[in-house]
Amino acid sequence: GGGAKDLPVVHSFRTETVPRSLTPEWNEAFVLTPHNLEDRLDLEVWDYDVVEDDDIMGSVACRIGDIIRHCDGVQRWYNIRNANHLAAGRLSIRFEISEPHEKH
Repeated sequence: GGGAKDLPVVHSFRTETVPRSLTPEWNEAFVLTPHNLEDRLDLEVWDYDVVEDDDIMGSVACRIGDIIRHCDGVQRWYNIRNANHLAAGRLSIRFEISEPHEKH
């Protein structure tokens, strides 16, 4: 260990902001290429603020291996936890797996 190969792969995506909604729906898709079943997918939920900095409401963490094991294209609810690990809401997510495209 200790080398650059041990650093996590970080992909950042941002959804469209859904204004003035307590039950926002994004219906957006993102493509990720995991490299290790032990890797983690961290999803953060933020509250948009026009005047001040946006506030993080909470996050969801999923191991890639768990996502693949339970991936059946069904939408599931995940608990959002705030910085104190307290319930901060729920997020409905559907994971799908596709075969990697071969490079020519």
